This record gives sequence, C-alpha cells and structure tokens, in this order.
Amino acid sequence: MPPLWPDLIFRLLPGVGLLSTCAALTFLVALRRVQMDGFLAVIYVQRVLDLLLGLSLFYAGFHGIHLSVQYGSEQDAHQMPPIQCLFTALHLHIWVYTDSAQLLLLTLLCVDQFISVAWTKRHKEFSEYYFHPGVLAVLLVCASGAFVPAWHAPIRLADNGTVQISSFCEMPETFGQHFYGIYLLVRELAPVPAIGALSATAFAVLTLQLIQRGRFKWSDNNCQSAKCLLLILCRSLLLLAAVHLPLATLRRPRLSHELLEFREHGQEVALRAFHAALFAMTGA
Repeated sequence: MPPLWPDLIFRLLPGVGLLSTCAALTFLVALRRVQMDGFLAVIYVQRVLDLLLGLSLFYAGFHGIHLSVQYGSEQDAHQMPPIQCLFTALHLHIWVYTDSAQLLLLTLLCVDQFISVAWTKRHKEFSEYYFHPGVLAVLLVCASGAFVPAWHAPIRLADNGTVQISSFCEMPETFGQHFYGIYLLVRELAPVPAIGALSATAFAVLTLQLIQRGRFKWSDNNCQSAKCLLLILCRSLLLLAAVHLPLATLRRPRLSHELLEFREHGQEVALRAFHAALFAMTGA
C-alpha cells in the first residue's frame, strides 16, 4: 500500500473531485429549472463555488501525482521560493477564495432569515436590495480581498533566495504559518455565530407561533421558509463538521509516525477532500 502522504492522498483527490463536481453540477441543473429569486440566486452561487472546489481537487490531485512520479517523495522534491507556488499551485487560490466567498454568502443568508422574522411585512421589500445582483457581485469581489494577506508572505520573501519550500506547495509553507494559523482558526469558528443566529431565529419563530397559536405568518409560505432556514442551518453545521471532524482525528495526542507526518504535511489537503466529499454526499 502506498504511503498516506503524499501518494495515497493525491491519488484519492481526483475521485473526490469528480464526486464533488458531479454533485454540484446536478444541483446547478436542477436549480436552473425552477423560477429563480434572490434567495435561490445565492444558493446557486454557493453551488458554483462547490463546483470550483471540486475542479480544484482535480488539479491538486494531478499536480501531486505528477510530482510524486517525478520525485518519489516530498523529501526528494524540488525546492523553490514560495512565490513560484503562486503560479503552480493554483488550487490554493481557489481554496482561499471559495472559503471567503462562502462565509460572506452565509452571512447574507443569515441576515435574510433574521429580517424575515423581525420585519415580516417588509422582508420582501428589503430582500430586493440585498439580494440584488449588484450586491452579490460586490460580495464576490470582496471575497478576493483574502488574497491580500495570503500573498503577503510569498511576495515579501520573493527576493530572499535562502527561503525554499517543497514543490508540493503546502498551504502553510506557501502563504506562511502566521496566515495559515489565523485562516484555519477563522474556518473553525466562523460557522458558530451563523449557527447561533439561525438557532435564535428558529426559536423566535417557534415562540411567535406559540403566542399566536400557529397563526404567525413570517412569509407567504411558512413551510417553504422553514425549509430554507433548515437548509442554511444544515450547511452551517456541515461547514463546522468539515473542519472539526478531521482536526479532531489529527490532533489526538498519540498518533502513529505516519499520521504525524501526514498532519505536518497533508492536513490541509485532507480537510479539502473531506469537505468536498461531505457536501457532495449530503447534498447540503
């Protein structure tokens, strides 16, 4: 059996990428057949981001397979300055961008759910503003702001010939340990406020229904609105699980030598693969 890192994990990535891509395409085709409103437009963009993640895993897998065949192991891999990885490890840029965009869109959906309960009668009027295509375009452009801190370290070290990293271009080495530590912490914690806000919204709806004896209308279709709230809540929970479940395994105090090496070098790739597989299989 090939070693877990890098051979096995990179051989698995194209398969996970195919699963994620097919799942995202299926949902995109299905969404095109229904009448699109602002809420569904955001869901559609989220599926496009899922599609980008799947395609990035294809690239990451074949990029790793090519290097594994060429050099055999990471220890024997070609060494190069981090800035070169900005041009060869394109999947890293996609991962940073899709994470940032997903969090911004999730925030927008949480705000929408809160407004739908707090200002029930004016929700439709308000949603026409924040679900406007121009607003979504601005959010997607703002998501690219995550590249500024990500690219800071490799650009700063561009003229320092003594700093060399593996051509496998691991994210912590490419973007710097400081950036990666903060970046991973944000991914661990960001879904928590969303889950709290959605849970509070659901509790408010339940309370109002009890007070008004089931006659509280928080939309034209309460059942459909409840499904939308549940969909966003499930996606938030999966974003949390996609990071915490693999990390809980890799952060155990007693690990084999192989898993310790994998945690040091392959943690981010494993997180991406688990994330893509989890969302593809659950359909959230």
